[in-house]
Amino acid sequence: AVFSATAGTTCYVDAGNLGKCYGLTMDADGQTITKGSTAATLPTGTVSLLTVVELSTTKALACYKDTVVKCAALAYASGEVTLEATAVKADVSGANAATLVALARLSDTTAVGCYAANSKGTCDIITYAGSSTALATGTSVDFEAGGSPSAITVSAFSTSKAMVCWYRATSGSCQVL
Repeated sequence: AVFSATAGTTCYVDAGNLGKCYGLTMDADGQTITKGSTAATLPTGTVSLLTVVELSTTKALACYKDTVVKCAALAYASGEVTLEATAVKADVSGANAATLVALARLSDTTAVGCYAANSKGTCDIITYAGSSTALATGTSVDFEAGGSPSAITVSAFSTSKAMVCWYRATSGSCQVL
């Protein structure tokens, strides 16, 4: 995720299946990227399907699969990324076993997260108002009820409208959210 022309974050799953995020800073000549010194480790045991999107110049949202889809708010300052201490994980897929996760920014405080689980595709609005609040999810919208998609992308048109596209079996479809 990119916070500005010279700052960003990268998140990955390490060999121990932990989700880790680092701050990144580009030097003035645009030739060297410096990784922050300390990883922000996502609060879970086993991470897969990790994706991250910037919300603002200092905030990002990382969503990932543990046994369900969870999200964590990240803060960027002085080249380092940290987990927001008061940001509680949002369980955006209930007891479903997700197989795909996609994420797109809608505004400085909201993103849309889509996932495939339990033979359907679902999207949720995820809201993070700031460090003194928890992550929240809105009403879920199912975009595919006839089977689990094998690919999902989601893109924002505006602060209130996005499009999810997916592929299942032998064809693809898109739906405005």
